[in-house]
Amino acid sequence: GSFSSAGGVAIDHATLAGDKISAKAAGTINPNGASDFALDLASTGPSLPLALGSTESPINLELQALSVEVAGQGMQSTLNISATLPSVATNLAKAEGIALALHSDAFDLKGRTGPISGTVTANRIGLDNPTIAPLLAGKITAKVAGDLATDTIVIDSGSVTSEVLDSGFNGRVSLADGAIDLNLRAVAASAALPAAVRGVLAERTQLSAALKRDANGNVTANAIRLVSGAFSADGQASLADNKVSADVKGALADISLLSGEAKGAITFALKAQGAGTAPDLSLTVDSDRLSVAAREVTGLKLTATGKGDIASPAADISLTGSVNDEPLDFRASLVTRQGKRFIDGLSLSLGDNKVSGDLALDDSFLPFGTVALDLPDISPLAALALEKANGDVRGTIAFSKTGNAPDVAIKATTDSISRGDLSAKTVTIDALIANYLAAPVISGKIRADSVTSGGTVIRGIDVDLKRDGDWTGFSGGATVAGIPATAEG
Repeated sequence: GSFSSAGGVAIDHATLAGDKISAKAAGTINPNGASDFALDLASTGPSLPLALGSTESPINLELQALSVEVAGQGMQSTLNISATLPSVATNLAKAEGIALALHSDAFDLKGRTGPISGTVTANRIGLDNPTIAPLLAGKITAKVAGDLATDTIVIDSGSVTSEVLDSGFNGRVSLADGAIDLNLRAVAASAALPAAVRGVLAERTQLSAALKRDANGNVTANAIRLVSGAFSADGQASLADNKVSADVKGALADISLLSGEAKGAITFALKAQGAGTAPDLSLTVDSDRLSVAAREVTGLKLTATGKGDIASPAADISLTGSVNDEPLDFRASLVTRQGKRFIDGLSLSLGDNKVSGDLALDDSFLPFGTVALDLPDISPLAALALEKANGDVRGTIAFSKTGNAPDVAIKATTDSISRGDLSAKTVTIDALIANYLAAPVISGKIRADSVTSGGTVIRGIDVDLKRDGDWTGFSGGATVAGIPATAEG
């Protein structure tokens, strides 16, 4: 080969052969003149392993083939680059079966600028993130078209698609200071979204936003819009100078998506403002009218305000309104005193129904303390939970701890209670549920005059429960469909 006075390189013929790689190159590359160059590289085995990045953030590649072609005048060259990589792995993800192709019809070799388009496909992306991973199921295809300038990438159009995701973007990225200005839109199959939100969504969910990042790393998301069937939300959010700001408003136009017993609509608003580690938070949920199990819930308003400080959380929560013209009032405060967390003034009243108590919370936010129940008619409370139930409940629920295991003691009575085709009469429960989160074991007594499930009637229930290590022992009897029965185990 040879070098030209114009800064070009002419290669008559070049080859590379090794245990794991072979390559050949020929032609001329001249940024100031005509070019006609081709490079082909291939692994001689399954793939060529390459390690990039740092010890803390490694990038491990497996390269199977690489091809580079350059033709034409230096400032208007045709450029084609393609690569096949069996895998690319980082600390956070691993992509398999990757094919990459870049093309430009008029690339300036000297200035490294010009129009460029590209496509990347991956047969599979493994991601250690249960929220995002379902969106990247199956084959992934990414496409981009734009212009590469000296210090900026202009994206005219871009897309990322998978079996469940169809997304697009455009904007610009500064190579000089890292600033980003992108418009994003996405349509995703709701089945790929977290289970907690799927119930209120239609088959597909649409999201759009304008994302900006300045040279100082401050990020702003404007014109955020999320729409899926009866659910919609709009807002903006930013993180600048270690301060967060967010304002989101939305609505659920059909609350029957949460419960078939309910009809009506709700609106909500969420705000966050202040230091990123301890912002001031507020949430409101409103509904003028809901119909639940033949009961009218009117003027419903949930308000929660507080500070999102993990070390010293605080919140005030209230719920007001009326159920069949009976006034509803719920209050509770989360406070931190001397590094310990408490729920003070827990109080619920709905007509003659009363719930009250004060609780302490441990480092895992498990409660300690007693809640008193005086519920002569649970049906309006069930309506608030979008359920249909009838009856009365009176008693206490006491939370405690044995060693590191949380316990709950329930002492309750009811003259009658029913939900669906299940009903019970004259029930007394005096039970302790030990280690109720990890491995619950029950001890105590359960008495009931009758329990009816569909067409089956059980009378005279008298059961004793005893703790036997990690097991619950039982003994007792009842009359099932008129036949006396006893059991022990």
